[in-house]
This record gives sequence, C-alpha cells and structure tokens, in this order.
Amino acid sequence: MPVLCHTWQKVMGDHPDESTPMQLAEVAGQFPHTIFVCRHSGGDYEYGAKAMRGLDNVFMDVGGGEAHGGFLLPVRCIVALVQQAIAAGAEIHGREAVTSWHSEGQGVRVTTTRATYRADRLIPTADPCLNSLLHDWQLPLAVERQVVG
Repeated sequence: MPVLCHTWQKVMGDHPDESTPMQLAEVAGQFPHTIFVCRHSGGDYEYGAKAMRGLDNVFMDVGGGEAHGGFLLPVRCIVALVQQAIAAGAEIHGREAVTSWHSEGQGVRVTTTRATYRADRLIPTADPCLNSLLHDWQLPLAVERQVVG
C-alpha cells in the first residue's frame, strides 16, 4: 500500500510541524521498498524534485502555485482597475442595474435604474444582474458568482 505524504516547501520557511519534500526524500531513501506519493510538493517544487531525483519509490505531484509569484486578492484587483479607469477618463456608474440596452445608429443606448446613457460601444461585465438580460442574446450563458478563499 502506498504512503501518501502532504509536503510543502515555503519560500519564507516552514512551520515546525510541516513536512518538506526533502524530509520525505530522506524517509523514502530509508524505505526503498515502500511506495510514497508526495502531494503538494510545494511552492518551490523544483527543490523537492531535486531531492526526489533517483528515488524510484516516490511519485511526486508538482501542481501548485508559483512560489515567488504571490497571489491576487480579487476585490483589490477590481478596485485598482477602477481607479486606473477613472484616471484614464472613464465614467464609472456603480450601484445601478442595467435594465436594457439597444443598438442606436453607430453606438448603443443603455438604460439603467438611474439614467439612460449613450456610448460608442458596450462592454458588459459579469454581474448577477446580467443574467436577466442574457436571454435577449439567446445564448446559453449564465453568470455565476464563485467565492474563492
């Protein structure tokens, strides 16, 4: 029966209770007739892969993130994009639901719960309110919110 080991290698150092791929390589070397599966070999998986080199009894999962890349917080990304758009001259109309849009000459007319706007083009963004308008396009689309974290 294989032994599954959850390992990790952090750029900023590991917690004393966490195992690293290097520790698993040491144990696997002591038990060459036991099959080990190294899961989540970590952000710095290349170090773990080097430690496992030559160990035929270890199968390694190299999936994961970029150790030096960090992660993104979606709401902060949206705020930053909105700030950049405003700085570039965009008008942001938040907290008003679109009730309809129609082609009008060379542009588009968008009606919201607050006003009617005219623009050269329309760029719809994914929002739960968009679901009620998608039926006009007659496309099999639906907006779903996916909370991550």
